[in-house]
Amino acid sequence: MKIGANGQVTIPAKLVKQAGFEPDDELLVRIDSGVLTIRAANDRPIVTQDRGRELIEHMQRYRSALTMTADDVMAMTRGE
Repeated sequence: MKIGANGQVTIPAKLVKQAGFEPDDELLVRIDSGVLTIRAANDRPIVTQDRGRELIEHMQRYRSALTMTADDVMAMTRGE
C-alpha cells in the first residue's frame, strides 16, 4: 500500500473482506505503541471466517438433538 499525496490509503478489497467491513462503515483508527489499528466504529460484532466456521460446527453438532418438527415449532409459536 502507498500513502497518496493527500495522505489517503486504499485498503485492498481482500483485507476489507477479511475484516468484515461493509460499504459506508465508519472506521476507527488508533495508534498504540507505533501500531496502527483500524476497526469498525459501530458495535456490531464482526464475524470472521474462523468465527463463522465455529458457529456452523456448533450448529452441526447439535442439529441431531432436535426432535421437533416444523409443525411442532409452528404450533408452539402460535400457542397451540
